[in-house]
Amino acid sequence: MILEFLITTYSSFLTVNLSLWKISDDIALFIIYRIYVVIVTPFLYLLYFNVVLRSEPPINKWIYTVIFTGVLYVLEYWLKIWGVITYENWHYWGSFIIQLVILSIVYILLLFFQKQLKLEGIEK
Repeated sequence: MILEFLITTYSSFLTVNLSLWKISDDIALFIIYRIYVVIVTPFLYLLYFNVVLRSEPPINKWIYTVIFTGVLYVLEYWLKIWGVITYENWHYWGSFIIQLVILSIVYILLLFFQKQLKLEGIEK
């Protein structure tokens, strides 16, 4: 739920509020964008957290984080190449930084939630 909220909010700020991205007027490309925002990206985040929470050495978590952020970055770049989105006064590195910020926020919230569950006597 938090993932969906953060991703759609991020998308809305960039497209509607700040007008840094322009989504294609073609209905098929708009549907592709919505599928990316509503289904693909949250699924990838869930997959990432399932993998990271099961990995033991901290170096593996960093490696998975870099790989995951790269995958999201490449997907967004494909959307740009296909003409689904157009950058207007936006730089590629901004997407990378925002993806890391969203990832960090959700990870911190996940750790907080796990701590709360332990306090209530519920283990993994």
